[in-house]
Amino acid sequence: MDDKTLIQGCVNQDKKSWDLFVERYSKLIYSTLHHVLGEKGVTDKQAIIDELFNETFVALMKDDAKKLQQFQSLCSLASWIRLIATNVAIDYLRRFKPTMVSLDEDPEEGPPLSDVLADKNAQDIRET
Repeated sequence: MDDKTLIQGCVNQDKKSWDLFVERYSKLIYSTLHHVLGEKGVTDKQAIIDELFNETFVALMKDDAKKLQQFQSLCSLASWIRLIATNVAIDYLRRFKPTMVSLDEDPEEGPPLSDVLADKNAQDIRET
Protein backbone atom coordinates (compact mmCIF):
# COMPACT_ATOMS: atom_id res chain seq x y z
CA MET A 1 0.00 0.00 0.00
CA ASP A 2 1.45 3.40 -0.95
CA ASP A 3 1.75 6.24 1.57
CA LYS A 4 -1.18 8.32 0.29
CA THR A 5 -3.54 5.34 0.35
CA LEU A 6 -2.31 4.39 3.82
CA ILE A 7 -2.85 7.91 5.14
CA GLN A 8 -6.29 8.13 3.58
CA GLY A 9 -7.24 4.82 5.17
CA CYS A 10 -6.05 6.05 8.59
CA VAL A 11 -7.94 9.33 8.18
CA ASN A 12 -11.06 7.32 7.31
CA GLN A 13 -10.47 5.21 10.45
CA ASP A 14 -9.96 2.00 8.50
CA LYS A 15 -8.67 -0.54 11.04
CA LYS A 16 -6.58 -2.44 8.48
CA SER A 17 -4.83 0.74 7.36
CA TRP A 18 -4.22 1.79 10.95
CA ASP A 19 -2.79 -1.61 11.89
CA LEU A 20 -0.46 -1.48 8.89
CA PHE A 21 0.54 2.09 9.75
CA VAL A 22 1.38 1.14 13.35
CA GLU A 23 3.29 -1.94 12.19
CA ARG A 24 5.22 0.02 9.58
CA TYR A 25 6.19 3.04 11.71
CA SER A 26 6.40 1.81 15.32
CA LYS A 27 10.10 1.04 15.16
CA LEU A 28 10.86 4.42 13.58
CA ILE A 29 8.91 6.30 16.25
CA TYR A 30 10.50 4.30 19.04
CA SER A 31 14.04 4.81 17.76
CA THR A 32 13.44 8.53 17.18
CA LEU A 33 12.19 9.02 20.74
CA HIS A 34 15.08 6.97 22.11
CA HIS A 35 17.58 9.08 20.17
CA VAL A 36 16.11 12.48 21.13
CA LEU A 37 15.82 11.64 24.83
CA GLY A 38 19.29 10.07 24.84
CA GLU A 39 20.80 13.20 23.30
CA LYS A 40 19.32 15.23 26.14
CA GLY A 41 20.63 12.88 28.81
CA VAL A 42 17.24 11.73 30.06
CA THR A 43 17.56 8.91 32.57
CA ASP A 44 14.93 6.21 33.02
CA LYS A 45 14.10 6.60 29.34
CA GLN A 46 12.06 3.43 28.98
CA ALA A 47 9.01 4.60 30.92
CA ILE A 48 9.11 7.98 29.23
CA ILE A 49 9.55 6.47 25.75
CA ASP A 50 6.55 4.20 26.31
CA GLU A 51 4.43 7.22 27.24
CA LEU A 52 5.69 9.36 24.36
CA PHE A 53 5.33 6.46 21.91
CA ASN A 54 1.60 6.38 22.59
CA GLU A 55 1.42 10.17 22.66
CA THR A 56 2.96 10.30 19.18
CA PHE A 57 0.25 8.06 17.72
CA VAL A 58 -2.40 10.12 19.50
CA ALA A 59 -0.88 13.32 18.10
CA LEU A 60 -0.99 11.89 14.59
CA MET A 61 -4.69 11.00 14.86
CA LYS A 62 -5.91 13.91 17.00
CA ASP A 63 -8.44 16.31 15.48
CA ASP A 64 -9.49 13.98 12.66
CA ALA A 65 -5.89 12.98 11.91
CA LYS A 66 -4.90 16.59 11.27
CA LYS A 67 -1.15 15.89 11.38
CA LEU A 68 -1.45 12.99 8.98
CA GLN A 69 -3.53 15.10 6.65
CA GLN A 70 -0.87 17.82 6.72
CA PHE A 71 1.65 15.43 5.16
CA GLN A 72 2.72 16.48 1.70
CA SER A 73 4.95 14.58 -0.66
CA LEU A 74 7.78 17.12 -0.23
CA CYS A 75 9.46 14.54 2.00
CA SER A 76 8.91 10.87 2.74
CA LEU A 77 6.17 9.81 5.13
CA ALA A 78 8.90 8.32 7.34
CA SER A 79 10.60 11.74 7.57
CA TRP A 80 7.28 13.38 8.40
CA ILE A 81 6.58 10.86 11.16
CA ARG A 82 10.12 11.25 12.50
CA LEU A 83 9.49 15.01 12.70
CA ILE A 84 6.23 14.49 14.60
CA ALA A 85 7.92 12.08 17.07
CA THR A 86 10.80 14.52 17.56
CA ASN A 87 8.36 17.33 18.30
CA VAL A 88 6.50 15.16 20.82
CA ALA A 89 9.81 14.44 22.59
CA ILE A 90 10.83 18.12 22.54
CA ASP A 91 7.44 19.15 23.92
CA TYR A 92 7.92 16.63 26.73
CA LEU A 93 11.39 18.00 27.50
CA ARG A 94 10.04 21.55 27.61
CA ARG A 95 7.24 20.55 29.99
CA PHE A 96 9.57 18.75 32.36
CA LYS A 97 12.71 20.81 31.97
CA PRO A 98 14.56 20.71 35.28
CA THR A 99 15.29 24.06 36.87
CA MET A 100 18.95 24.58 37.53
CA VAL A 101 19.82 26.66 40.57
CA SER A 102 23.33 27.68 41.49
CA LEU A 103 24.31 27.59 45.14
CA ASP A 104 27.14 30.02 44.42
CA GLU A 105 25.06 32.84 42.95
CA ASP A 106 23.14 35.13 45.26
CA PRO A 107 19.41 35.25 44.55
CA GLU A 108 17.76 38.58 43.80
CA GLU A 109 15.72 38.33 47.00
CA GLY A 110 16.35 36.63 50.30
CA PRO A 111 19.45 34.96 51.71
CA PRO A 112 21.87 32.97 49.54
CA LEU A 113 20.79 29.35 49.02
CA SER A 114 24.07 28.11 50.45
CA ASP A 115 23.11 29.76 53.76
CA VAL A 116 19.56 28.40 53.68
CA LEU A 117 20.73 24.87 52.94
CA ALA A 118 23.71 24.92 55.30
CA ASP A 119 23.68 22.41 58.13
CA LYS A 120 23.41 24.56 61.27
CA ASN A 121 24.86 21.75 63.43
CA ALA A 122 27.97 21.57 61.28
CA GLN A 123 28.39 25.33 61.58
CA ASP A 124 28.07 25.13 65.38
CA ILE A 125 30.78 22.45 65.47
CA ARG A 126 33.17 24.56 63.40
CA GLU A 127 32.67 27.57 65.70
CA THR A 128 33.62 25.63 68.87
